[in-house]
Amino acid sequence: MYSFNNTKNDIIAFVKNYGDFEKCYIVRNIYSRFAFYIIAPSSLESFEVRLKEKFHEWVDTVQQISEVEDKFIFNDLSSTSTLVENSGKIFFSERHVENTNWYIKDALRLSTPVTSFYSFKGGVGRTTTTILTALLLARQGKKILLIDFDLEAPGLASLFATQEDNAEQLLAVKGFVDFLIDYEANKRDISKLSIDDYYFVKNEQILVGSNGGELVIVPAISTDSSSADSYIDKLSKANIKYGFGKDYIPDLFLKSLETKVKPDYILIDTRTGINDVGGLVFNRYAQNIFLIFYGNQQNMFGLESILPELKQLNEKDVKFYLVNSPVPQNPTDAKIETDYYVEKSYEIFSKYFYGDNLPSQFDETADHYPISIPFNPQALILNNYRRLGQLIESSQNSYQQIANLIVSNKIETVDEKVGFKNIPNEKILDSIINIDRGLGTSEVEFRSEEDLKNYFYPRKDYKYIFEKDKFLILGDKGVGKTALFSVLSHQKYAKALAEFCGVETAEIENTEWIIGLEKPVSANSNKFPYKANYEATEHFSPSQFRNYWIILLIRQLEKELTSDSVLKNEIFTSPIKDIKDIAVRNNVGEDLYEILNEVNSKLKEQNKTLIIVYDHLDAELPSENNIRGKLVSSLLTLFYDNLHRLSNIKAKIFLRNDIFNREANDITDKVKIQNYSVKIEWQYNQLLNVIWKRIYEQNSSLSIFEGILFPQNNILGTIPNFSTENEHKEILDKIFGKNMGGNNKAYPYNWVRLHIEDTNSQIHPRTLIKLFAESARLQKDDKQQPNDRIIRSKNIELALQDSVSKHQVQELGEEYPELKNIFTELSGKVGGRSPMNENDLINSLKSFGYNDPIDTINKLKVIGLLKDYKPSPKTKTDNEERRYHIPDLYLFGLNFTRKGTK
Repeated sequence: MYSFNNTKNDIIAFVKNYGDFEKCYIVRNIYSRFAFYIIAPSSLESFEVRLKEKFHEWVDTVQQISEVEDKFIFNDLSSTSTLVENSGKIFFSERHVENTNWYIKDALRLSTPVTSFYSFKGGVGRTTTTILTALLLARQGKKILLIDFDLEAPGLASLFATQEDNAEQLLAVKGFVDFLIDYEANKRDISKLSIDDYYFVKNEQILVGSNGGELVIVPAISTDSSSADSYIDKLSKANIKYGFGKDYIPDLFLKSLETKVKPDYILIDTRTGINDVGGLVFNRYAQNIFLIFYGNQQNMFGLESILPELKQLNEKDVKFYLVNSPVPQNPTDAKIETDYYVEKSYEIFSKYFYGDNLPSQFDETADHYPISIPFNPQALILNNYRRLGQLIESSQNSYQQIANLIVSNKIETVDEKVGFKNIPNEKILDSIINIDRGLGTSEVEFRSEEDLKNYFYPRKDYKYIFEKDKFLILGDKGVGKTALFSVLSHQKYAKALAEFCGVETAEIENTEWIIGLEKPVSANSNKFPYKANYEATEHFSPSQFRNYWIILLIRQLEKELTSDSVLKNEIFTSPIKDIKDIAVRNNVGEDLYEILNEVNSKLKEQNKTLIIVYDHLDAELPSENNIRGKLVSSLLTLFYDNLHRLSNIKAKIFLRNDIFNREANDITDKVKIQNYSVKIEWQYNQLLNVIWKRIYEQNSSLSIFEGILFPQNNILGTIPNFSTENEHKEILDKIFGKNMGGNNKAYPYNWVRLHIEDTNSQIHPRTLIKLFAESARLQKDDKQQPNDRIIRSKNIELALQDSVSKHQVQELGEEYPELKNIFTELSGKVGGRSPMNENDLINSLKSFGYNDPIDTINKLKVIGLLKDYKPSPKTKTDNEERRYHIPDLYLFGLNFTRKGTK
């Protein structure tokens, strides 16, 4: 026996195999039988025979038509049918008895943006969300037309009919259903009706604030006690099924309200479930739809049911957003519910919506990722203005996010868009391209003080690099440790930065920075050891490692030494590869300290301080056999133990976080050493300021900076100081547009942050710089020039995939050579799909020779390449295991794709 869905699928598959036609329209009627209308160059007799033989109980009609001779039939089929995926010439159409409004194809676009709030099930806070969003918009000074389309269970208007007013009078105001009945009763003569009868206004400051906003509220139907007995009678006569022609009553109602009220935004509270009201608002009126679901099976079934319709709406530029409401108060319950919601919505969107362009399950800008509204007991009893006001104050962040999305999506007028056409895009693109100098490393990029002025971003909190006893500077890979190292090697700039940070200049005048370790020019260089020289220290004792560092330090203090000794002469005359032999001599330690004490005494007399700067420890010291960990431990111990003894010889040791945490374990007082450390971290707003500085220094007159003045310093250059999202959006919206293509929630400010973060939520300056520069370079070569932005969304996405991600993986290989084969070969071992199962990953690592794969996985997590997660207890099956996710920053460079893509 054929089922409803199987019949359709089998018939379509059958028709696909018959190729001798131009177009085939398949229509399933209200009795679930099929009609076939085919445009073909030859007779359909053989096709009809075979079709009826196989599906004789299901086929009503097989008719050959012509686009010209059967124009009426053809036009009807064209307007009501949808192309079957992967067919090219087969179209399908359903004929319906009920819920026909879900298949409306003709949208009515009012002059005012229309936003709908919808829920598949009740009890999820849809009406509360609608009202509080309206109030937040009103508090911005906007006039909001708020309409209750929940005809079967009206209630929105009653929340404003409190004892502060004459409640009965407000509840007696007519609503939408009353208009439908009155219009028909007056023989469709709208001139006999007064639109004023169908709404009331609320503008008390306790509700709408003091910026001049107000609410214009349209009830679903009058709900005072005197009209209760006529409610069912009225509702039974209210027909809102869509009809063609200029006199469709809901259209007239909304147009009349818009003309009379002149609102800034229209918000509609839509009825729960699958019904003609929801279909009408979705398909005919709304530009924004907020879909409110809860993370359980019933709600996810509802989401899956309507998603195919939403996909069609998305193609019409109708934007929709998922809302998770209410998220439980208990943190454990909240995590379980939210995880289930995200997992199921991602699964549903991957099946029906995303196609081959799968985002990460954890991408908060992706369409499947919901806005979360936490449960608030105050929302259960909203019976006066004070409660509404309190609820806004206690839950403002979630509802404010919704209000911001509505404002951001307001349709621009032609005049507003034209402004972009006059922007000299070529100059802007060149300036963005040039922020990445292509020099690879900071020591090369900041060779001169002019380089620092144009490209280095000064921060007030860099004050710590001038604090003498803060000798350990920690930071992740690429966070800018070497850039600070370069600053300290330029005396004039360093002093200007110290003054900017509020450090007393008199103290800085008496400070000199000396390089304590640097990458040697070649293996034959005699200035600093080559990597192989360090390998020879593998079996050193802690005191011998300390001696080794002191010898290297003394070699940098030659101009400070006045007295002569055999040991001193030997230190300076020995080849760099032989200093290890001096370090292992018995009792040489005290002699080495004697030389350092001599230098320190001389510096004290001169009131002078030397700061010894160490960088490149991660790259230059060998990680094999923990040589790097032992060398780092001894260097840190040297300066910690001598904080007071060597009062005028201080250090700045720039070190990767993971090396300090995982490898520097030969330290007695590691916790105490952390008291003399500081960690370099970046906030996203600071990183955007880095971009603006680099662009502005090249051309401050660019139109993207119109009306913006940044602070200036003669030596430090431009110092942008934006600290809020809105400030940065002013420039970002001009460069990348107000959203990233068709992705509803992906505004550039959030999209950029989420797509170049690692799994530890860290973003590094060079990554952001490269993303901007590469996207501008692609746009410059792009023949398609946008009118509403400088750089198309496609080009920033391609820049991430083809350049930034690959560059980041290449840098990982250089930074962590012991993991390089993972970066180059892992994709082939686990099928190139993310996320991957834990057992697959463990087995792959074992095949690479990693005998402790869990330790290796933990290291990959520490460096931000992997994130582990378990399926939600609600979705987990017995055979499901822990999974590992790769962020977009590394995904493409590792030759991975999202699971399900090809």
